Parts: sequence; structure tokens; C-alpha cells
Amino acid sequence: MNRKLSCIVYAIVLTIYSPKSIAQQWFPLGAQWVWGANVPYSPLLVYADMTCNAEVLLDGIICKELSFSGPYHNSKSYVYEKDNVVYYYVRKGKFTVLYDFNKLPGEFWLDEADSCTNIIRVDSTGYDTINGTPLKTLYVSTDSLKYPFKIIQYIGYIGVPFPNFSPYCYSVQNDNSIVFGLRCYKDKFIGFHDFKIVPTCHWTYYTHTEEERAQQPIIKPNPAYDYLSVECSNCIQNSYQIMNSNGDKIIEGKFLTPDFRICIQNLSVGVYFIRIYNDGASVLTHTFIKI
Repeated sequence: MNRKLSCIVYAIVLTIYSPKSIAQQWFPLGAQWVWGANVPYSPLLVYADMTCNAEVLLDGIICKELSFSGPYHNSKSYVYEKDNVVYYYVRKGKFTVLYDFNKLPGEFWLDEADSCTNIIRVDSTGYDTINGTPLKTLYVSTDSLKYPFKIIQYIGYIGVPFPNFSPYCYSVQNDNSIVFGLRCYKDKFIGFHDFKIVPTCHWTYYTHTEEERAQQPIIKPNPAYDYLSVECSNCIQNSYQIMNSNGDKIIEGKFLTPDFRICIQNLSVGVYFIRIYNDGASVLTHTFIKI
């Protein structure tokens, strides 16, 4: 009898303390995302921290406040989750669906701004395992952006914090820093994860002297439509890669002349970054927008 009771108690303890029994959450308090950020009109690559640090009542709904901080970038956004659908606060009286993890491939949801509606289609689904935890992933696209996004359950978009529809809904391109590429994430449920797209979470690329800056490649125009021009006298035979904001390699090649053009006509509209290598080591990463 005592042995049977001991087994029951042991089973209850395992159930209570098993990691699988801990309910994961969207945007738990204290969660932190670290993004890459590009300073406007500059080759300076910095970072932006996004932290969930408060609950706020908006239009009668308890929302999570996401605060951005970092060089050249400070702002706040508000979200809430219900039945595995995450909603994003647009303005007073207006929320829109940020992502819907109930959707299956071939289904869609609507992202509604004030002046336009974007159809977000689920192209495929899968799973990523982070720290031993399997997390559902959605691969989505939209006609307005013509650009694929990857979304990880409980973490969100890994390419950009929130899709920027301003150039497509309002015909406006802001001069604020461009935040792209999720570098690191941590919360009390999933733990810490480094996506390994840069050397460290808060890595910053900067040339400190006028002489060093003069030797850096000039990459223009930005935004770009059909080509990128790279002016760099000491880059001949150096290799380059163009990647989307998910970190997928799209184009690669070598510089053949000091004023080299890269054709980007076949790229979809969106945010990309070009990485230049010297002897296999990355020496410059620069963000650009394809329009």
C-alpha cells in the first residue's frame, strides 16, 4: 500500500515539474529580442533590443508592451494573443492580425492598415527545435510585399519585428533606422537562443577613422530597383553574398571591377543585406531595400 502511494506521489511530482507541463506563452514578461539595425544613409550596422516589460490596457484589452531601445531606435508597440492568434495595435479602436497559428497551408489572414488590406498567405508550415522545444513555424507571403516571411511560434517573425507596409500602403519610406534580422531571443520558457547571423547579439560594425571610412565600399542606390552599384577600389576579387532578412543566401559572386554593378531585377520587394568577404572573412554588412 505504501509503495503504491509512493508511486502516485512520484507521478504527480513528475507531472508538476516536467518541462512539458509548463505552459508556454506569447510575449511573456521579460522576453527579449535583439535585432540588427542599419543607420540611415550610413554603413553603420548596430542593434535594437525589443523587450516585453509591461501589460497595458488598450481599448479594454490587456496588451503586452514591446519597447525598442538601442542606438538610433526607440519606440513602443502593443500586442495581445487570443486562441493562438496574435493581434497588433494600429491606433485607438483598431487592432489587426499580426499572425494566426491556426492557419494551414493555402489559408490566409488579413493585415489591415488604415488605407489598405494585405492578404497574408500561409505557404507552408514546419517545426524548429530550440533548446529541445519543438516550435511550429509558418512560412508566409503577401502580394503587397511579394516577400517571404518566417514566423516561429512564441517568438514571431525572424526577418523583421513587424512587416513594414508603409512603402506599399502609403507610398512612404521612413528615414528611421531599418530593423531586420533576429539575432537573439530569450524568455523564461524557451531560454536563450542565438540565431548566429552575426558574431554576437549586440555586435556593431563601425569604422573609427576617416582613413578607414574612406576605404569602405560605397553601396548605392538605396532603395534600389534594378541594380546595386558597389564602388570599392580594394574589393576586386573579393566575394559577396546578398541575403534576405531570414538569412537565406539569394545571390553570390565576386567583384571584377572597382565600380561593380549587381543585378537585382529578379529579387522580390523587401529588405536585404549584402555581405562582403575578404579571404573568407566577413568585412562589411550593408542593408538595402529592393523596391
